[in-house]
Amino acid sequence: MDFGFWGKAEYEAHWLTASRALADGLDVSFIQSMQAPESANFFRIWAAYPRANEVVFQEQILFLGDGRSFNIQEPHLNAHPYHSLSEDGDEISEWRTTI
Repeated sequence: MDFGFWGKAEYEAHWLTASRALADGLDVSFIQSMQAPESANFFRIWAAYPRANEVVFQEQILFLGDGRSFNIQEPHLNAHPYHSLSEDGDEISEWRTTI
């Protein structure tokens, strides 16, 4: 984890907010390493998708400058839309757990 931009308290607050949004049924992202968005090239996240009675987790890299904006005010809402297959048709590695 990178503590240069966020400290322990900021990560914990972000993860709590993301957990609450996930419990409300929203797709969310748990940021693994936050850097200053104006100088970062990408962010590593754990995307979490509530589906039926389980949550699907995928590790993702959010590249900045790929046409997507990064929501710094609500960073838990930055997950890519859920897909189980890559652009090449390969299965995306994911983990599932019950709620």
